[in-house]
Amino acid sequence: MHGRTRCYVVLKILTAQFTASETESSILGTIARNALPHPGKEHIISLKDYFKHKGPNGEHGCLVFEAMGPSTATMVECLPEPLLSKTGRRERYPIWMARSILRQALLGIDFLHRIGIAHSDLQPGNLLFLATDLTSVEEIRLSQKDTEPTSLVPIERQDGKVDLWAPKYLAVNQPLIEFVDLDPDFVIKISDMGGGLFYSLQIKFE
Repeated sequence: MHGRTRCYVVLKILTAQFTASETESSILGTIARNALPHPGKEHIISLKDYFKHKGPNGEHGCLVFEAMGPSTATMVECLPEPLLSKTGRRERYPIWMARSILRQALLGIDFLHRIGIAHSDLQPGNLLFLATDLTSVEEIRLSQKDTEPTSLVPIERQDGKVDLWAPKYLAVNQPLIEFVDLDPDFVIKISDMGGGLFYSLQIKFE
């Protein structure tokens, strides 16, 4: 929960190296402040807050975002029976969903380009479904304290040696699939501006 507004948020902690460049936070700040009346702005994940935290490896930028659902790359493998492709292949969306995803992504990209920003890494893993309102959802439903052992992946060095500093396992991503409404009004947002950049479009007429 975000303390001030009592809502669930997502925290992205940047490495000290990327924090030094401040590129992602600058891009997200520019997007948030831009007043261009364009429908594509609604399809860019919004930055709610930003702060810095000092750790043993240096200063880390911390980006606070709205809580989102799974990516289009993940959701396509978890579609309910009525939405499965008629071909029986799970890696495909129904035509109406594919068209909507593409339309929303193009609107977002058009907005970014109109304000001089290139995403540079647009792919299914960076297109997220908007989750339903989570304010009334109990925290226990969103926690992973009871994570099943099958979702914990042990970390082993390829050379077989024991690493005393590395974590013993990684927790597999647990997307909020159950909190996404796959109706005709579903919303897609572009995420991860870490590879983004500012650019100046110059057109020369002769």
